[in-house]
Amino acid sequence: MTASDQPLDPAQRALAVRLPNWVGDVCMALPALAALRSAGRELHCFGKGWAIDLLSGMGDRVEKLPSGIRAGARAVAASGCGSGILFTNSLGSALVMRLGGVRATGYRGECRSLLLGTALRRARGAHEVETFWRLALAHLGIEGRSPPRDLG
Repeated sequence: MTASDQPLDPAQRALAVRLPNWVGDVCMALPALAALRSAGRELHCFGKGWAIDLLSGMGDRVEKLPSGIRAGARAVAASGCGSGILFTNSLGSALVMRLGGVRATGYRGECRSLLLGTALRRARGAHEVETFWRLALAHLGIEGRSPPRDLG
């Protein structure tokens, strides 16, 4: 039995997701989001306001992340998520999650390793689809699968 086969309690099922800041990057994160969803996670996505419309057909909860560290942390805390994943690389996004009570999976850098629950080293030369995919699989405790070749 793998980590993804074990039943999840509601706190583990709810996952705070900090979406990338650019439309193209959010599109490249779609395979990773699908993998998280298919592993039984209920995604509560935080990002730019346009992400609400962009992801409206996915069935996830998507909300505009308020400006400021404290306001963002309050929004994350209110989500009730037991864990998180950061598709962003800033210190501020890691701080928002941590102050919101969520230990997230994310990439190291900008001195944010101490704020993360799981800190990964970014692979050099990897395509963004692969970097987002790797974060999702690390969060799920799965190794060795490649991202799908298409979104359909």
